[in-house]
Amino acid sequence: MFMKPGHPEFRNKMCHAADTRVIGSNFNSIRILARVFGGVGLATVVFGMALVIIAFESAIIEF
Repeated sequence: MFMKPGHPEFRNKMCHAADTRVIGSNFNSIRILARVFGGVGLATVVFGMALVIIAFESAIIEF
């Protein structure tokens, strides 16, 4: 049976479906840590690419 969004039972189910997080859970520290690791990872990739480019340029100059 299809219930319209205005139906009280439908609204009750939607409220319970949206409230599935653990009470008292705070993920802000995990989000900050993920951003820090993401920034460090991105910086590492850029630095590694710079080293590879320098190595190729040195190899081209050698030969």
